Amino acid sequence: MAGIQISRQGMHRIVVCLLTAMGLLICEADMVQAASDDGVGDLAGARTVRLYTEDFPPFNFWAGERLKGVGADIIHEMARLLDHDGAVEILPWKRVMMAVRENPYTAAFSTVRIPEREEEFKWVGPIATVQTWLYQSYDSPFHLVTIEDARKVNALGVQAGGAAERSLTQMGFDNLSALHNPDNALRLLLAGRIDAWEAADAVFKYQLDELGVDAKQVRPTVNLGKYELYLAFSPQTPDEAILPWQHALEQLHASGMFGAIQRRYGLTPVMSHLEITD
Repeated sequence: MAGIQISRQGMHRIVVCLLTAMGLLICEADMVQAASDDGVGDLAGARTVRLYTEDFPPFNFWAGERLKGVGADIIHEMARLLDHDGAVEILPWKRVMMAVRENPYTAAFSTVRIPEREEEFKWVGPIATVQTWLYQSYDSPFHLVTIEDARKVNALGVQAGGAAERSLTQMGFDNLSALHNPDNALRLLLAGRIDAWEAADAVFKYQLDELGVDAKQVRPTVNLGKYELYLAFSPQTPDEAILPWQHALEQLHASGMFGAIQRRYGLTPVMSHLEITD
């Protein structure tokens, strides 16, 4: 049987490919080793943290048998660097918030950081930043220019247990329609079941694409500002068990992985504060 002959040029290409692949593996191994050996915090405690989220695209959602989304992908990579098992429990958002408020060594993503929640959690992030709007159908009879104008609509759709429901309730809004399945919000808006909808721009675009709706049918009316999404830890979780998660996020920034994940979902990469707030 004739032997396979490889030219000198071909052999050079094979060697280059092998060295490149080895370099990538060594780089990844170094990142994992650094997360384990740099003495930052309580790594054993960090690995016991129970992770919670909701099914809410494009931040966290099931695709086949895998949890995906900008928040889910960031947390998955952080967990990998810590040698955490990466297990995530998916619950309705109100139950997620309850679980993390009441139990030590727990954390929730992707959690909007607002003043009303500031003292209730310890924060690592942001893991994503979005702009938030009130959306209306183009044929809506209500003319909204400011958030105060939204008091006159019959039903203002907000995520049940979400940041907007809490903030607007504290502002005295009594016309909120709590959406326990926020994935269906755009459909409800177009059907006239709600008169306005509070949503992040990324959520709006995702639902627009999923339903195949012409963007001209819906308009953003009131800009509610920027929402920063975090990994929120229970207040009972020791800082030492949170520090490795913070350090892992810093490594994702340094390696370029953080920016790559943001761009994968059409978001603009942002720098993390890299702080723990009690």
